[in-house]
Amino acid sequence: MLIQSVVLPRDTHTLDGVVHLTRRSSVWILTARRNAWHSVLTNYYQSNEAIFTSPASARLYAEDRRKRGTFFEIEELPALVFDMEKFSLVVVHLNETPPFRRWAWPTSFGQSILKGIDVLRAFSSRYYRQFPSGWAREEGDPAVITGLVDFRMLATASGQHDYWLERSSVESDGWMTFHRVRSRRITITHLERITEELNAALQERSHGDRPTP
Repeated sequence: MLIQSVVLPRDTHTLDGVVHLTRRSSVWILTARRNAWHSVLTNYYQSNEAIFTSPASARLYAEDRRKRGTFFEIEELPALVFDMEKFSLVVVHLNETPPFRRWAWPTSFGQSILKGIDVLRAFSSRYYRQFPSGWAREEGDPAVITGLVDFRMLATASGQHDYWLERSSVESDGWMTFHRVRSRRITITHLERITEELNAALQERSHGDRPTP
């Protein structure tokens, strides 16, 4: 399933939901590439790249958009997931390893409850200069994708594993297939730190106490 990019004011009502749980998951980012002489492929992603809940859904999406001279790459990336009543807000930090290393507890999280809009303001590169944020402003804008998806569509990840990149090719019969071409180990220490901090705060708030991170 395609994870829909957050758009305001369209998603204001959804983001007004209270966050009940923070967890770690995996998403799959789809990038279209062009076949060209002397082309140099980079691992730099844009904040408007399409992200999906599974590699299978990313492959189907790519199949519908294939055209001559284009191939696709699908890469698994770790993500933070913030569960509300019916939807989950997904945050993916791009182009920096380890992800979320520069994110720290913002003062804006010192209120009585945590809503989706608070998470968006604390993590999103699009809005963070307008509100108190967890990103260090003097270090430059973070590349972040934020999206909304049905809360049942993303499984909780645990432990450490290798993250794979797949690349498309067209077979002689005309079918497009994907093959794994690279794996890498991504440190998820900071994602685990964030989930622990925020879940501890959510638990304290459920008892009417103000969190102390």
